Amino acid sequence: VIIVDGGSSGSRVHVFSLLPRGVARGALPVVRAEEGVLKVKPGLSSFEGDPAGAGASLAPLFAFAQQCVPPDDLARTPIVLLATAGLRTVERGATAAILASCRAALRTTPFRFEDAWARVLDGADEGLYGWIAANYAAGRLAGADPAATLGVLELGGASMQVTFAPTLIPPKQFRNELRVAGSRFTVYTHSALGLGQEAAHAAHDTALRASAAAHAAAGEDARARVPDPCTPRGYGEGPVLATLDANESVGSKSLSGAVGGGGSRERGSPGGGSRAGPGAEAAGSVGAGAAGVGPVMHGMDMDVVTEPAGNFTACRAAVGTLLGIGGDCPHQRCGVAGSYLPQLRGTFLATENFFYTAQFLRLPERATLADVARAGGKVCGADWVELAAARRLPAEELLKFCFSAAFIVAALHDAMGIGMDEELVFSNSVGGTAVDWALGATIAFAAQSAEEDGGNVGGSGWGAEPVAPGEPN
Repeated sequence: VIIVDGGSSGSRVHVFSLLPRGVARGALPVVRAEEGVLKVKPGLSSFEGDPAGAGASLAPLFAFAQQCVPPDDLARTPIVLLATAGLRTVERGATAAILASCRAALRTTPFRFEDAWARVLDGADEGLYGWIAANYAAGRLAGADPAATLGVLELGGASMQVTFAPTLIPPKQFRNELRVAGSRFTVYTHSALGLGQEAAHAAHDTALRASAAAHAAAGEDARARVPDPCTPRGYGEGPVLATLDANESVGSKSLSGAVGGGGSRERGSPGGGSRAGPGAEAAGSVGAGAAGVGPVMHGMDMDVVTEPAGNFTACRAAVGTLLGIGGDCPHQRCGVAGSYLPQLRGTFLATENFFYTAQFLRLPERATLADVARAGGKVCGADWVELAAARRLPAEELLKFCFSAAFIVAALHDAMGIGMDEELVFSNSVGGTAVDWALGATIAFAAQSAEEDGGNVGGSGWGAEPVAPGEPN
């Protein structure tokens, strides 16, 4: 099974091989191996103004996947494209045009494809697939006690997912009933669109400049100055000047490139593809004088100066405002942005940008939020020149980790209530198996196909509706 993940910062192809005997009805599919992973940039959402280019951008992924599949199996190997949070934010008409371009390109491949297999993945289903993948890798699906399952926290570029099996059954609108290999699970999942790492950091930038604009409008300073507690002092050897006009936009703030992509190969940057393992630090210029990137300021043409004022506590408070901490809670218990959140249960696996940040902070796999706060405090409070010399990362990457550390503590403790001394597992793998929602989608696809086509993986029934192993009540 081939899964194309249309993410916010790039598209990634996963090639999974299943045991050749097929999948028995009601049995858990057995994924033998992930044969390969390749990522290309930019993401599909960047083709909003050029939808026709979206399909063409996937050509390297198709070529790579073809190399991973034996020639005799090409025509019977299903290929599925699921776009995530980046494309959820694009205007509906542009999304349809981008998907149409992708479908046209997919039809030209030697793989088995149906138009319904290319769609935008709902955030809740992304969370469910991530939960399925983690618990499949941990061996906690078939015949497992729901209390023994792992919860999954995923921090992507544009959204954050929280998924676990709660002790008490949530209200109907907040629960998912899954049947997996004879076991039943009641699973809560929530996807917070706009609170992924890139989106949240961009929102922080926007808030800073809105504050500066308010001061400027009041005539307090012709060149508005605003302290940024999420940027270490000394950055740029003084204030970082960002000239804003009505056409300027926010740049990407993905963390994954800063510490490696978990063993995947990546294309789209000068020099072509490269391999990097988790924790590997990218070499590059530390460029202390890099210019800041400002958001759109409609109807304005002004200079904004952000004063680096690194302070973990203040940064955490600023992030808390973005997360809606202290705001109205329309439910008995709330998480981020006033969303319903049942009582937490079990061990949580923190993946993607949660994991990359923990790697940068040099934390062990099992760490607490108190550990994150201590290490994040050192990063935020460090002198920029000394930090840059010690870590040898490009400036645009290094700038992200003070904010990211504060975001983790604010989101998981201040908003969700995870204890500061409670251990989390910061990892993108379980038992040596890479955990990604694409693995969960593969298991779901194979199980659904077996139900509908007597064990034939790639049957025609996996269509436009979200699918999980078994059928929800």
